[in-house]
Amino acid sequence: MKIKLSAAIIACAAVISSFPAAAAESTIKLSAENCLVTQGEEVCVSFSVSSNKGFSGFSAEITYDPAILDFRSAKPGAMLSGASFYCTDTAPGKLSIVWADSKDRTISTKLISIYFDAVEDAGDMTSPVKISAIDMANSKHERCEVKADTPFVMVTEDVLTGDVDRNGSVGLTDLVRLCRYAADPSDCPLSNTAYANGDINEDGFVTGADCVQLLKTVSGGGV
Repeated sequence: MKIKLSAAIIACAAVISSFPAAAAESTIKLSAENCLVTQGEEVCVSFSVSSNKGFSGFSAEITYDPAILDFRSAKPGAMLSGASFYCTDTAPGKLSIVWADSKDRTISTKLISIYFDAVEDAGDMTSPVKISAIDMANSKHERCEVKADTPFVMVTEDVLTGDVDRNGSVGLTDLVRLCRYAADPSDCPLSNTAYANGDINEDGFVTGADCVQLLKTVSGGGV
């Protein structure tokens, strides 16, 4: 799937990689958070940029597990609009991305969003979404050092809130298992689906707050 393509922007990727490295203080940080999604649904993985003094071009590769995720589209952040952007799936599980402008953009916000569908019947599986082969350059033709997170997309089967032991019902054993995980995740690991079921307040994390909520449910007090 090609988002936008031109001879100029393809050439830009090669030009960026030839720029000299900038000073250490130009190190740019790309951050991203893990995502939890039910199989068959859409998920968005976003990389945000911070700690930069401006850049006018970047290129990168994105890799993921095509047996778990199906690439749909990609777009740059709102603060990067109005410039040339190119994204294509070059091979199963591999994307090539290039963005370029005539002037530097200094932002601390969303750099790029990538949209996937979690494959139907993918089951309880996890795929990393790794950004690599990153080149960033500024208008002085200096390359910027980049450090990037690798987020994970955790695919779940159908979610039943509170069913931490996944036996099809919600009860005391679910509460015990949830409390054990909240106290020490290594003592009581949860599958992706069990984790989603245990996120009672749907904030993306499993903590003692979820234990309190599930306690109310199990005791008949409601959530």
